Amino acid sequence: MKASFFYLHGVSPSCLCSLHLTSVPPACFPLYPPAAVPAPTLWVLQGQKEYFFGDVVMLVCTSPRNITGKLMYQIFGDGGWAISGFSSTNNYTFEFVLSRMQHRGPHFCSYSIGRGPKQLKSPTSEELVIKIGDHLPQPLLMVESPQGEVMAGDLLSIICKAPGNVTIRRFHFYRDGQEVLPVAEGSEDNAADHGGSLRTSMVLQFPRAGPQHSGNFTCKYEEKKPERWIPSFTSQAVSISVNPPKKGKSCFFLLRLLVVGGCFLTINSLILLFFWARGRSKDASFLYGASPAGISQLDARSPYTLQEDNKYEEH
Repeated sequence: MKASFFYLHGVSPSCLCSLHLTSVPPACFPLYPPAAVPAPTLWVLQGQKEYFFGDVVMLVCTSPRNITGKLMYQIFGDGGWAISGFSSTNNYTFEFVLSRMQHRGPHFCSYSIGRGPKQLKSPTSEELVIKIGDHLPQPLLMVESPQGEVMAGDLLSIICKAPGNVTIRRFHFYRDGQEVLPVAEGSEDNAADHGGSLRTSMVLQFPRAGPQHSGNFTCKYEEKKPERWIPSFTSQAVSISVNPPKKGKSCFFLLRLLVVGGCFLTINSLILLFFWARGRSKDASFLYGASPAGISQLDARSPYTLQEDNKYEEH
């Protein structure tokens, strides 16, 4: 008997089923490739309404639960960047730092799975827009040193000054890209805590600068807003080199100390000599000058003079 070709009720129309009257069960042959696997969902773990450069973002691409096996995920942005990776679960997480303009705008994800010799690729997810806000103006970084240049053992002060009025801020200092904690570096000003404080600037101090304090320094600040801390752009870098003490500097300092000390002693000696001489002159005027009332001039003369007078009287 000839075979009859028809669609069975409840069978996908993509399959043409042939049923021989004496054969059970029916066989199904695809007329065209099956539909693609379902699209994934792209979302942000601990998402925020607005992001800023330097923030860490965790994107999660989730495939449907009925899709099992080893999947290859791809997350990409409309700005032209993409990342891919494998996962045996229905979630693939990608963590990155917002650091370039390509991270703005919509983002998508997709996945692919092997089915026999074929690779089935899903449609792209719905777009996920990452809104990146504008940073605050950059601060000014200044270096203060008593000698004009940073010498080993000198006091080194690095000042980060923010523009605008006084508001709740917290400051961050960096040396060669690594954050420097003021408390750990011996700064007496430890207001760079997580709570912040009312200020326009902050000073990072090294009481005795050394070679370990050399490097490229930068700073930035954050301002407290109702929902979060808003960061500023990073300041211009300032290169600091701590120079060793100059030869002869200690000898010169000792010589200067001796000269100053000698001058001080000389001046004090002259002052004492002046007052001593003045006191002697007063005593002399008392003995040889006008005598006080009740004392005759003869009584005021010296014993030697009296003896001479006695000699003349004997002759």
